[in-house]
Amino acid sequence: MTTSIPEIPDPINPTPSNTPYTPAAPCSGVRRGMVGGTVLIVLGLLIFAEQVFRTHLTGLLFLPLLGAAFLAWGILCQRYGLLIPGGILLGVGAGSFLVDGPFHYLADPARGGVFLVAFGAGWLLITLVSLAVMRRLIWWPLIPGGLFALIGSAMVIGGPAMALVNLTNVVWPLALVAIGLSLILRRR
Repeated sequence: MTTSIPEIPDPINPTPSNTPYTPAAPCSGVRRGMVGGTVLIVLGLLIFAEQVFRTHLTGLLFLPLLGAAFLAWGILCQRYGLLIPGGILLGVGAGSFLVDGPFHYLADPARGGVFLVAFGAGWLLITLVSLAVMRRLIWWPLIPGGLFALIGSAMVIGGPAMALVNLTNVVWPLALVAIGLSLILRRR
């Protein structure tokens, strides 16, 4: 009697649990070379421009460009697992760029809010790109992205919006306790 060993799902391109696992077609060498070559060209030009013009943008543009490279790689190879680091890095990089660049004059809570809105937008970008390019909805990034964007917006607005955020700081731990208790009591 022989038993077959189940295939291990690919962590870069997982499939829903209700469909049988079929491995994704490998990304062609031409596409990988295009993404890798483009990343190296842009990185080289950015470093060269920094040495010649002394703009100090290399540090601010590194994370957004790295995020864009992951997004391009995921789009070209149709691997939505690569969209996740792409969106997150793009959000963090855009937030850092905005806080140190155009919004450097804002006071501290608002600057943090701008960063969180950009970070949330990076999470939301994962869902938008997956839907637009791959015709597959990945909805879970909407949860952290929406929360980051909502809290960041409240920090930028300030006043009553910030008071609401402070109230949720007290309420959400109690909500976790209530959910935990309901799970325990429901099992009995």
